[in-house]
Amino acid sequence: MNAGLLEAIETEQALANLLEELKDRIANTVQEASPMPGVRPISGSPRCAVISSSAVFGSPGINLSPRYYLQSAQADAVVSGVASCHTVTELLERLQVMVGKQKVEHGEHAGTQLNTQAVQILREFIS
Repeated sequence: MNAGLLEAIETEQALANLLEELKDRIANTVQEASPMPGVRPISGSPRCAVISSSAVFGSPGINLSPRYYLQSAQADAVVSGVASCHTVTELLERLQVMVGKQKVEHGEHAGTQLNTQAVQILREFIS
């Protein structure tokens, strides 16, 4: 194989690995964020928490979805939202859309609303 072509393939693979590491870092940062005010995880479980009524009534539109309050669910939504990005440019554009809409869209009429912590984390990655 031509040395130039081999070098291009190796560079392409290194960039793909770097992109995957970046996606993982973003998701891990969202997941490891402190719980929202009024949200108390139960026994360290990422999927179970006590949510105060003040947190619910203080959310935009009185959000009743548990996915809005649990950082692990927010991280899962971000992972699914960026999974199809194959370039850093696509990733940046997708993150900008998520921040702008404060939502990860799953099709035309479905999605996961992002909480303020997740939006702030994504904003920091793209700034």
